[in-house]
Amino acid sequence: MSRINRYVIPQMYILFGFVMVLQLDGLYNPALAEFAKYVAASLLIIGSIWLLTLVVKDFLRAFDDSLNKEREEGKE
Repeated sequence: MSRINRYVIPQMYILFGFVMVLQLDGLYNPALAEFAKYVAASLLIIGSIWLLTLVVKDFLRAFDDSLNKEREEGKE
């Protein structure tokens, strides 16, 4: 799987969380609105942590690759 495709699913979690937050006013059942608020918050938190983890891993991988290239050039 390419690096860009890995970012799609966490972004969908965040998008669905925001959509649920925006639609909370239209729910007439208070119990359902309260449940939807917790589901939306969970989706936002999970998606954000997941996306942040992927970004940090890719950044560290790119940084490590550049250091390895410098070390290999120094050995030659």
